[in-house]
Amino acid sequence: MFDFRLRQHQSDTMSLGWAESNLRQMKEEDSMIVRTWRGWTRPEDADRYASYIEDTGLAAYRTTPGNHGAYLTSRPDGDKTEFLTISFWDSEESIRGFAGDDIEAAVFYPEDDQFLVARETFVRHYHVH
Repeated sequence: MFDFRLRQHQSDTMSLGWAESNLRQMKEEDSMIVRTWRGWTRPEDADRYASYIEDTGLAAYRTTPGNHGAYLTSRPDGDKTEFLTISFWDSEESIRGFAGDDIEAAVFYPEDDQFLVARETFVRHYHVH
């Protein structure tokens, strides 16, 4: 059976409906950029890593001006658990506020090495049409 989880911070008032509405509004006003990143943990570390990412990466996304939402997804992937972060941004300049000048490079935190058994060192950006 396929196990898919979409995680949000408990105090976050966003929902997928909110994100869809916000995306429609942004599309009408200007373009929006979606930023994604993937990493893998051992299954037994998945819940702890999800909490860690909520407290570090997703919290940093959400407090950066120009961010319009951030989500963490996960799924079983063989003997690992795959994580995918998805965030919405109003511009590359806003992304630089989070990531620094090299917006194509993934941002890592001190304890990532304790959890990640594989990771992408880059991110992908997509324009919403």
